[in-house]
Amino acid sequence: MNVDARGLRVVGRLVTRALANQMFLVDAVYLYMVKNERLRDVADRIGISVHWIRHEVYTIISLAGSYVYAARVVEMVYDKVRKIEPIVDPLDTDTRFKWVNAVCRICNEHLSYASARAHIDRRHRDIVATHVARIVMAL
Repeated sequence: MNVDARGLRVVGRLVTRALANQMFLVDAVYLYMVKNERLRDVADRIGISVHWIRHEVYTIISLAGSYVYAARVVEMVYDKVRKIEPIVDPLDTDTRFKWVNAVCRICNEHLSYASARAHIDRRHRDIVATHVARIVMAL
């Protein structure tokens, strides 16, 4: 399957989550969209809210344009995204948000959980683009 601009946006979102050390959201999207597990079961297993998972799924669907296309892209790239080394390290952990304070390995900037993805999108777009290109070339 060829990946078009819509698919590249989905891959970019998944890569950004992986780089931000938020692989649990990538796992949740995969389990819900590809493995067709119930939303409540996925949320209970991972330990996050169903609303958080639903928001991420809807974001990915809006980037892809359709549920079926989004699920196919997630299925194709999931194993490759799982192998990405995060560039954000947690400084302390919180059971509700997985981690609250973190530091970026690349620029040593201190981050909150909420700002990690935006930080990577803003400051390390080149790293995201490199990972996306590597993944797409491997398909």
